[in-house]
Amino acid sequence: MLFLILDSQIDITGAVIKVITLPIQINFILGVYLFFIPLLLALVDSTSIDEVVEKLHNQIKQQKESHKSNPKYLSGLSEIEQTIDIGKEEYKESKSNWIRGNILDRLKRWEDGIVRREQYFFGIPHHIKGVSDLPDRGLYNYRPLSGKKTKYIELEVTHYTDQSSYKKIKGAFEQEKKELILKDGAGWAYFVSEPLPERLDTKELRVILGTGLQDYVPFPKLKERNPESVIIFKIKVQKERVLVRTESYKLKSGKEINVKKYAIAGGIYFDDLMKNFTPVGGRYLSKRLEEYHTREEKWGIV
Repeated sequence: MLFLILDSQIDITGAVIKVITLPIQINFILGVYLFFIPLLLALVDSTSIDEVVEKLHNQIKQQKESHKSNPKYLSGLSEIEQTIDIGKEEYKESKSNWIRGNILDRLKRWEDGIVRREQYFFGIPHHIKGVSDLPDRGLYNYRPLSGKKTKYIELEVTHYTDQSSYKKIKGAFEQEKKELILKDGAGWAYFVSEPLPERLDTKELRVILGTGLQDYVPFPKLKERNPESVIIFKIKVQKERVLVRTESYKLKSGKEINVKKYAIAGGIYFDDLMKNFTPVGGRYLSKRLEEYHTREEKWGIV
């Protein structure tokens, strides 16, 4: 076995690489070490995910027993359980440490998510059409606003979407259609409280907004939704329709930002809009987009 050693007596810019032959005994020991250590690490890693998944299954089992008279709650638990098992299989099939690490991190987050779902599930507005569960079944830390739930709150919110959806939303507004922004499978539409910095690349923006290809419940995201366009609304809705969370992100530039996100039950209706504010929108000024594409469009009732 040969090893390459860098001569420490010479400056790194002019380093000389020496090749030395180790004694056969050391050779053998190192060979055994290098062969078995990855196997041992893999074994420990495998045990780790098995323990995580077993703990999650026990959590779900206890909650199924506690809420056995609520079919909607039980259905969500079963979907979470299925998602966890899929994650475990993908973890064991993957040869990428980076992918395995991401899968394991997400599975670990379900421990808090399952607790959070039980805490908030029964307080979300199930009476609103389409609302069946928390966003992503509770995986993310969305919380209700404090205060009286029936009280109305005014919010200025920013929505990012692809160009096709942008045109549909703008058209629906101009024709005063009832529904402007449709809800997802769990009954929610998503916004941020303020516009994000310009000149982010598409992948970075997708990560912040969560619009990438992700296997979340209740419905897996089967294709990426690029945030190509941006719309700013002012709305007035009941507090019970609003969930909020705040997360920190470190941009590729090194800058750290805090992003407040809203999930609004039932999507956005024309009647939710503040009458003294006309929505504004246009192309998002992404990293590679030419400036002339990003003119702000005027919205108006037809």
